[in-house]
Amino acid sequence: MPVKNGATKRNLELWVDGINTRFWDMELAEGEPDWYAYMRIDQWKGKPVELRVDKVATTSKVFDTVLQSDKDTNTNEYHEKLRAQFHFSPKRGWTNDPNGMVYFNGEYHLFFQHNPYGRNWGNMTWGHAVSKDLIHWTELDDAIHPDQGGPVFSGGGVVDKNNTSGLGKDGKPAMVLFHTGAKGWGQYMSWSTDGRNFQQYGKAVVPRINKDNRDPKVIWHEPTKKWVMVVWVERGNNEQHSMQFLTSPDLKNWTPTSITYGGIGNDRYLFECPEFYELPVQGLPGVKNGCLLALILNMLLELLMATVLRRRKKATKPIWTRLLRTTNI
Repeated sequence: MPVKNGATKRNLELWVDGINTRFWDMELAEGEPDWYAYMRIDQWKGKPVELRVDKVATTSKVFDTVLQSDKDTNTNEYHEKLRAQFHFSPKRGWTNDPNGMVYFNGEYHLFFQHNPYGRNWGNMTWGHAVSKDLIHWTELDDAIHPDQGGPVFSGGGVVDKNNTSGLGKDGKPAMVLFHTGAKGWGQYMSWSTDGRNFQQYGKAVVPRINKDNRDPKVIWHEPTKKWVMVVWVERGNNEQHSMQFLTSPDLKNWTPTSITYGGIGNDRYLFECPEFYELPVQGLPGVKNGCLLALILNMLLELLMATVLRRRKKATKPIWTRLLRTTNI
């Protein structure tokens, strides 16, 4: 699909066999495109497919430059002048948060926030790449697309090796992914047993809790034989940041257990994108404590900037030492 950077955005829909299967917006080119966005359609081979575009005049030639191909014809991929060569980046489109990173079926899986159809934020989708060594990555087709729950915001992933969910197949465990649907604002679940084809559960496993809530992180807690989810929730009318904890025996049915409160408003202590994991306690063999992080890097950068501005000429200690003490990390 042809993209003209800066063109008026249009809403597009792909109807497959009478079902609205994909929907997105993009700066669709009517003339010479700046670049092409790709959508894989081989899964629908043999079915009637209709591409719909809004706000198009009857004389428009916008469909003339939409092409079908059996291969990716971008011969210059990853050799562009400004393309980073060490860190991973998708072939095309906007990218952001890494999500749901797991080791599964002999590969490291990296999911990431992705707009496949533009160079700016939008159409939030989970991109997908795999690696054998964490250095050389191969980008695959996008794993999770927007549906009735809305754009696919950030989340996490686990491997259900004990098949507590019953989603495993033929003795193979399922890789289970969780994300926030940014329309219903619930927490949604997807899974795969081959690391390539993903199914969506169809409804939120955790419906909207209160106002804004997003970014589920899930881990297995061996002592209680339960899954633990932590998700950011904004509460009240004063932008109270908090982390909601829930537990589940099977990844499908979740019970709220506790709340940890953070800052309010611009005090973004415990704001968004939680990370939760266990760490062993030094000197106490077999004892582990939970460690909760939430956008600490952003807090550090804000403090760094403020400290530099206020104390540029007065600094006597390393700035990072003072920042770490300030944030009690």
